[in-house]
Amino acid sequence: MATETDDEALPPCALCAAPTRREPNPFYGTALSVHRHVLVCTSCATVGFAPVVDDTPEEARCRPRRAGLRARMAGWYRALP
Repeated sequence: MATETDDEALPPCALCAAPTRREPNPFYGTALSVHRHVLVCTSCATVGFAPVVDDTPEEARCRPRRAGLRARMAGWYRALP
């Protein structure tokens, strides 16, 4: 029974349909870059975006408890210039 590797699951190049390879995105974490990896064509060197995989569990994205009015007011006052 063969298992599918990451390279086999990558989409082909949009221009020439050649296989692509996954490389780290040098701009990840700056401005609005949400793609951790980019796809680079092995034939024509076209760069595309790899699908974004949200590996954060649901529990980690939720706040543990709701902030009260007093805490929110303190945050607003601290944010004032």
